[in-house]
Amino acid sequence: DDATEDEAQDVREHTIEFVLDYGMENEKVILTKEDIKVAEAIVSDSNFTREYIVQLQFTERGTKIFAEETASNIGKKITIVCDGEVILEPTINATVENGVIWINDFHSKTFLSAFLFLQNSSLG
Repeated sequence: DDATEDEAQDVREHTIEFVLDYGMENEKVILTKEDIKVAEAIVSDSNFTREYIVQLQFTERGTKIFAEETASNIGKKITIVCDGEVILEPTINATVENGVIWINDFHSKTFLSAFLFLQNSSLG
């Protein structure tokens, strides 16, 4: 089916990386879209404000890596990059052991678009 092939191509064209900066221009990509098992995008309308939320559930491998990296990097920033564009740089405040994160501070529609593509594709 041509439509299915086009959608699959759209997903492959998007890149998503979770990057830790160890200083001295030493960055490490710790997770990619292959480490995402489930991506759910939600649009919430409340108090006259539209909020875009993405819930990510990592694969078993992604969960283990994210738990290890968040445990050893509390207080540091993690950069979420989509298609080469820095989307978000939250500070790691705690170890994330359950492999589930919520992202609700979008600065780019590209980021939301990429996750909508991921949500409708087979992950992992």
